[in-house]
Amino acid sequence: MVFFPTFLEFEARAKIGTIIMAQRDFRGISQGMRGRVVGMEEQPSGGYDPRILWLAEELLGRKNPFIESFTKGEYERLLVETT
Repeated sequence: MVFFPTFLEFEARAKIGTIIMAQRDFRGISQGMRGRVVGMEEQPSGGYDPRILWLAEELLGRKNPFIESFTKGEYERLLVETT
């Protein structure tokens, strides 16, 4: 099996619309928080990272929703897809 450090375009595109949940605290996001994959970001080295929208009311005192990109490793290690 070949490991790719980023998602291929079709893999990242297929994740758009997916609801995700944080498996543990990281980057100011607490365990159990939910977000939605809303896009993808092309990487200079090739491949794509999913962009996740976190909602303001679920964030630790943040006033506005924000979007953050995650590498394939972070996505697979820190997040779980849910419904």
